[in-house]
Amino acid sequence: MKLKTIFKFIGIIALIFIALIIGLIYFTTIDAKNEARILKAQPLSYSRDIPKDYSQLFNDDVKLSLADDVKLSLSMTTYSKFRNPIAEFYYKKNYYLEIYRIAHVDTLSINNMVEEQFSSSTDYSLGDYLTNVSYRKTPFVIEYKLGVPDTLNKIYFVLGGINSHVLKKSNNIAYYSSNFSYFLIRYNKNGEKDFHGKVKDENDVDNLPLELVFLKRNGNLYLIILTVLNKATKINEGMLYS
Repeated sequence: MKLKTIFKFIGIIALIFIALIIGLIYFTTIDAKNEARILKAQPLSYSRDIPKDYSQLFNDDVKLSLADDVKLSLSMTTYSKFRNPIAEFYYKKNYYLEIYRIAHVDTLSINNMVEEQFSSSTDYSLGDYLTNVSYRKTPFVIEYKLGVPDTLNKIYFVLGGINSHVLKKSNNIAYYSSNFSYFLIRYNKNGEKDFHGKVKDENDVDNLPLELVFLKRNGNLYLIILTVLNKATKINEGMLYS
């Protein structure tokens, strides 16, 4: 009787294991098909080079030194059909830095263009998106809408998290700090989200330190993001921008 019970128990365990394997294969296949569909709609290419205008930001504005390649290293620059390059960096193996040229804004003032809202809600669904290359190594994900971005008239910026606040705002910069759970950006108040970032659901932490800058240089508007690769790492306020 006992032997029969043991065999029955082993059989149940085996069935559960088989079901888990089938489920894993199924969802992996779905993810692969979805990724293939996205790549077909918006072909991507990757480079280990930093766009020249991005490099210039390190010389003039960003505190982290590009010359110190021991501490700061390029992970990848992603090029797509409809978007400007997205450059991803690691800093001291504990921090993640991303730079993205949003658009040419000519003489528009950031002070008037960027409208921020601090929120505790979790409205960050996006639909089809491009994901940052480094997302498998990070406790967060940053996602960009597929297709041609909306025309930039204004930036509606929502930052969800704890102690979210403005560090500096002027004609050329909007600089924010937060222990964030998500952020999102629209170009029209009731339009689609163009891109967003969020802490991954599978983390055992709901918030991570973040500094985020909208910066205008030479008529271009840049997004610069600094956050952490593990929950134990802190960001000293003002770490990103000089």
